[in-house]
Amino acid sequence: MNRLIIIKGGGDLATGIAQRLHQSRFKVVITELPAPTVVRRTVAFAQAVMMDRLLLMLLLHMGVER
Repeated sequence: MNRLIIIKGGGDLATGIAQRLHQSRFKVVITELPAPTVVRRTVAFAQAVMMDRLLLMLLLHMGVER
């Protein structure tokens, strides 16, 4: 399947949805503000805006190849 899904905002719910879509072989892009307004930062891709290392950890957890 060669479909691209764009998710506006990288909060905890969007992160879970993005993970499931990726597992279903969709291509996923998440957009985020420069200063995210996320409550549950530890489980959200939005935190990657503030911490580059978190992004790598989340991607490795999801099984995304470099």
